[in-house]
Amino acid sequence: MKKTVAHSEVHISKLISPSPKYPTGRVHAGEIMQLMYDTARQVATKHAGTNVTAIRVDEMLFLHPLRVGTVLTCHAYLTFTGKTSMDIEVNLYVEGLEPSKAALTSYFTMVALDEHHQPTTVPGLKLTTDSERIKFEQGKQRYALHHTVAKNILL
Repeated sequence: MKKTVAHSEVHISKLISPSPKYPTGRVHAGEIMQLMYDTARQVATKHAGTNVTAIRVDEMLFLHPLRVGTVLTCHAYLTFTGKTSMDIEVNLYVEGLEPSKAALTSYFTMVALDEHHQPTTVPGLKLTTDSERIKFEQGKQRYALHHTVAKNILL
């Protein structure tokens, strides 16, 4: 049974508090990656209804500095589903600025896993808007480009 994009869409916000681990006043890239990964994983888990694993992450190009004391919000949603994999767009925004600034966008490829940690089938994606159809085609192109490499890693 197909599920809509909205079914598994996720928003997560985090206040970056001052800490000795940020001596320059900027947030570490690893912490940003963890926040984005956690958001993508929630989307994939909600959609698949199973455990998932990441097998690919697109590049992360920081468009704005991410400073301590700001609120970061991740907005993530599915763009494409294959047989066992899901392409998830994750956008990171810096809140508290008018308007909110997009800090970066990345795409995560997640694979659904069964109880034996083997790839398992995911529900299809029910597309309800023209924007979703365009993003689906873009995700399909990313899938075709990277599918062979990802398949060899999992099997």
